[in-house]
Amino acid sequence: MLCCMAAMFLTSCNTDDNGYTLTKEEIAACLNAVKGNYTGKLIYPSQNPNNSNDKTDSLDIQWSADMDTTITVKQFPASLLAKFVEDNTLKTALESAENKELKCNLYFTRVSPVVFLANTAPIELSLNYGGAAHQVQVLFYINSAASVGIYDASKKELQIQLLIGNISVDKGQTNYLKNPTPLVFSGTK
Repeated sequence: MLCCMAAMFLTSCNTDDNGYTLTKEEIAACLNAVKGNYTGKLIYPSQNPNNSNDKTDSLDIQWSADMDTTITVKQFPASLLAKFVEDNTLKTALESAENKELKCNLYFTRVSPVVFLANTAPIELSLNYGGAAHQVQVLFYINSAASVGIYDASKKELQIQLLIGNISVDKGQTNYLKNPTPLVFSGTK
């Protein structure tokens, strides 16, 4: 599913040869179509030990799209990030992390279907482990065809793929993320 979405988004995000950008009216129409509250699934990479062909798992999740070009996930499960790091001490600390707010700014690239880039703000986590307080920062790809969304008006369905690019501690240079990791939000109004 993740590969299909990526292929679709890579072709959907292309502008024409003249570099056409949307007008204010087209952006307003996109916002009007997308705005609302969504309920659905957060799909993420996870190997099923009982079925080697099953490479994803999911959680129930809700989010909203506002008229200020922002998508907000009020209760993003920050503990999920533990699955994607290799350092055992950080992994254990992340497993007990509280839910955080996740915000994505939208940059619309197409009207029909509505397609947009999803530029996600970093997530900041204050965690205590190893006998000290630490600031964990989660960074996402921005202005990238890897962090995009599409809205199907006929089904009132919104799908967004965000790509986590870095998990660092105390503004250090070490990236504790195993690999760039996609998160897919799929839901309806």
